[in-house]
Amino acid sequence: MWSLIFYGWITLPIGAFLGWFFTKYKKSILMHAFYNT
Repeated sequence: MWSLIFYGWITLPIGAFLGWFFTKYKKSILMHAFYNT
């Protein structure tokens, strides 16, 4: 039970940051992936 709370506290901020990061840089990331192929 405590491990679930512990992992929840870790994954929630990371998930929120990743969501914000990808929405902010989605265009540049897609351009990067497109040009790298």
